[in-house]
Amino acid sequence: MGWLTIAEAPPRIVGPDRLPPHVARYVEGELEGYRRNVQWLADYEATVEDIEERYRASPGDEAAVQAAPGDTTAAKAELLALLERRAEVVAWSVRVIERALPHLTEQETALVEIRYLSGEWWSQQWTWGDLAEHLGVTERRLYEVRREVLGRFATAFGIL
Repeated sequence: MGWLTIAEAPPRIVGPDRLPPHVARYVEGELEGYRRNVQWLADYEATVEDIEERYRASPGDEAAVQAAPGDTTAAKAELLALLERRAEVVAWSVRVIERALPHLTEQETALVEIRYLSGEWWSQQWTWGDLAEHLGVTERRLYEVRREVLGRFATAFGIL
């Protein structure tokens, strides 16, 4: 049996008194950026594939791959070198979120989807009261669930 990394371990419940505000803000930022990060990774991978295709189109012809005035392939390769580290961090964040989501209850999943992932929160101009009513809980209970969810994700990110 192999060891699990922090990102692979099931998130544990963290009490609301143990979730510092800066941690909640960080986790909320990661959750709100999830869809954007997934799209960024898809664009990044398409760029990598484009450069690899150009490289395969001229096998053995190093001059065709090297930088030349106006050579967009070489410029893209330089850009990829700069973006590689960002891609690793973004991919890690996406993986952590995707591994933690199945461990949430149905109510917690609905909260995360509406508030952070779908964009529905902003497009529908939801309020916490609207969301509480939609989920069939009081606002106080919704805030408790939110803190618990943020604590789970903070744990999954290795912050707590």
